Formats: sequence, structure tokens, C-alpha cells
Amino acid sequence: MLKRIEDYSKVLPIVEVYTAVQSEGSRQGYPTIVVRTSGCTHRCYFGEGGWCDSWYTSIHPEKGKYTFNDIIKMYDENPHITEMMLTGGSPTMHPSLVNELTHLFIEGIKNTKLATSVSFRISEKSPPEYIRKTVELHRDTNGPAYFNDEIAVKTLMNDGYALEAARDYCLVGCVEPNGSGDTFGATGGSKIYFPTVLDLVFNRGVITFFGNFDTIDTGDPVEFTTFDEFMDAYNKQMDYMVAVCAKATNIRDDIWAEFYHNPLISCTIDGCIENAADETKGSALYNFGAIGAGGLGTVVDSLAAIKKFVYEEKSIEMKDLVKAIQHNFKGYEELRQKLGKNARNTITKSR
Repeated sequence: MLKRIEDYSKVLPIVEVYTAVQSEGSRQGYPTIVVRTSGCTHRCYFGEGGWCDSWYTSIHPEKGKYTFNDIIKMYDENPHITEMMLTGGSPTMHPSLVNELTHLFIEGIKNTKLATSVSFRISEKSPPEYIRKTVELHRDTNGPAYFNDEIAVKTLMNDGYALEAARDYCLVGCVEPNGSGDTFGATGGSKIYFPTVLDLVFNRGVITFFGNFDTIDTGDPVEFTTFDEFMDAYNKQMDYMVAVCAKATNIRDDIWAEFYHNPLISCTIDGCIENAADETKGSALYNFGAIGAGGLGTVVDSLAAIKKFVYEEKSIEMKDLVKAIQHNFKGYEELRQKLGKNARNTITKSR
């Protein structure tokens, strides 16, 4: 079972519990109860703002002094408050604070058997019991998605997010890490399918999956003598598709900024009110356009098979593979089976 807080009188790594009013973000103006943890390992420096103002939770961390009962008592004494702000410190560092709400949330998903997907943030500090319990959801409902905090936070910081904002990331759409209440990030609408890029290589820049859009001619794959030549053609097609998608994304954003304002949502995004402009005008604290991608597993399997059978073992000729693809493998079932099974074995062994 997922380990719960069994002893409500046990002192937790919490140094402060007090009432306040949210001063920023989408919950600005709401009364809240602040629960501040201790023991942060980061040493944040804010330029002219100096070092972390909560030095007693990080640089010189104080010992915890509050229990779960203390938090319950605070809510009992303030029945009008339904919000909580968990701050620190770095709350996610403490496995003991994987709390009752987390447990009940997981149980609720299991019991209701929701068809929609659910996402969980995990890190190297996450209790094994917590991860195991979320994995068990696969037996009862739609499989959960997992997001690695160490990777997601670093990625957002590379995109220009401040450390504090990156740690507070949330998920948008299906699988897109995004700033929480401070970002205009259009994560949908532009997408590249990796297998389509491979299709372009085999058909010399002509798309056969859908549409009439053509790209560039990267040569006849039958004439490629090495796998490096094949990958060079693939990378050129990919570069072309990325450039086209980036241009289309910018055009879309320009249209939104001109014709499709959203004042309601803009009121909830940090920066929009301060800049007196809609989110589509670039007024949020963080702004970006995104290009999604899909079919990674399919293209990895396909490239592994091509490398092994065409260029290493030379047991399949490229001209035969091209013909099989042109006929959607009708009449080439033996070849399809060979490519599928053996390619997966090759990938498994390489891991």
C-alpha cells in the first residue's frame, strides 16, 4: 500500500503554518493557508533581490515543528478558507509529505475507472510506494502519464523560465509541461509525425499519407550505399518540415493576436493585467509557440530495421523494400514480418 501519514501527531519537516492572501497567480486575492517546508537544497540568488528570503528553510534550515494535526486545526479555526499554498523549501523533496490528498486522488481514479488520462509528477525523491500505486492504475483505467521533475524543470529553465516558475510547472493538453498561471504557450495545432518524414525519404519529397503537400527531393533511396546517406536524407526532410511548421505556427499566432482575443483567460495569466494587453499579444510572463511530434517509436523501429537488414546484413535490397512500401506490403507479408520482429529484437539487445 501507498504509505500514508499514520501518526497525525508526528512532527513533519514543516516550519510555518499561517493564514495569508494569495498575492499572485490565478488565485490572487483568495484567502489561503500557507504550509512552508524546510530543507531546500537549492541556493537561489535573485540578483539585486539577494539570496533566498526564506534562508531558514534552505541556507540555514530550521527543524520542522508542526504536525498534520496542526494543519487540520488551522482549517478548523478558519472554515472560510479552502485553499492551501504549499511552499518552502522544496515540498517535493519530502517523501513524508506525499499526503492524504495524493492517496485519495489515486483511489478515486481507480474506483471511478475514468477513461481520461491522468498525469503524475515524479522525481528521484518520490517514494517507491507512490510510483508503484500509480502504476497499478493500468489494471483498472487508462494508463497514467509520468513527468520527470528533474528533466522537466531543467528543460523549462533552458527555455527561459526562472527556477521558481519552472518548479511550479503544470501539464497542458496531453503531455506538454507548461508554466502554471504565467504562460501563453500554444502547445497544440502544429505537429510533425516522424513516420511521415520517413515516407518523404522513400518517395523523394512526395507525401503519400495525406494531403497534396510536397517537400524536397533528397534522392532515390535505392542509390544510397550507406545508412549515413539514408539518415542524411531523413535529416534534410526533417529540417524542411520543422521550418514549414515553425512558419505556420507564427502565422497562426499572428492570426490569433489579430482576431481571436481571450480577455477572460488573460485575466488569470500573470503579466497580462500588468501589461494591459491580451495573452495573444505576448503580454504573459512567458510566451512560446510549440511544435509537437508523434510516432517516435514507429520511426525508431523502422530505422533500426533499415539499418540492420539493408545496410548491415544486406539481406533485403532497398529496391524490394521500396516496392513493398509502395504496395503497403500487400504481397510482401514475409518481408513485413521479418522487418517487424527482428527489428524489435535488435533494439532490445542494444538497450
